[in-house]
Amino acid sequence: MEKIKQTLWKDYNDVSEQIDELNVGDERYKLLLEEKDKIRNELIKLEEANMETKLKEGQIEADNNKEKIRNAITIGTFAITTSVSLYAIIKTFKFDTDSTVTSTLGRGILNGVVPKMFKK
Repeated sequence: MEKIKQTLWKDYNDVSEQIDELNVGDERYKLLLEEKDKIRNELIKLEEANMETKLKEGQIEADNNKEKIRNAITIGTFAITTSVSLYAIIKTFKFDTDSTVTSTLGRGILNGVVPKMFKK
C-alpha cells in the first residue's frame, strides 16, 4: 500500500513539474491538469481506504477487549459463587452421632446438593 502511495506521489509531482513548464492555453496543459486531478483523487481514495482499515482494526480490537472482559467477569462470578457454595456446604456439614445433619441450613443445602434419586 505504501509503494502505491509513493508511486502516486511521484507521478503527481512529475505531472506538476510538466504543468509548470507549459503555457495556460496549451491543449497538453489541460490534459495534464486532468491527469493531476485523477492522481489526486486516487491519493484521496487511498487515504480513505487506510483510514477505514485503521478504524475497522480499532473496532475489532475494542470488540476483542470487550469479549475478554465479559469472559473474565463470567469466570470470576462462577468462581466466587462456587467458592461461596462450597464454603457454605462445608460449614454446614455437622454430623452428630447418628450421622445426620444437625443444622436446618445444612439440611437445606444438603437437600439442594444431593439429588433426590437416592431416596426410595
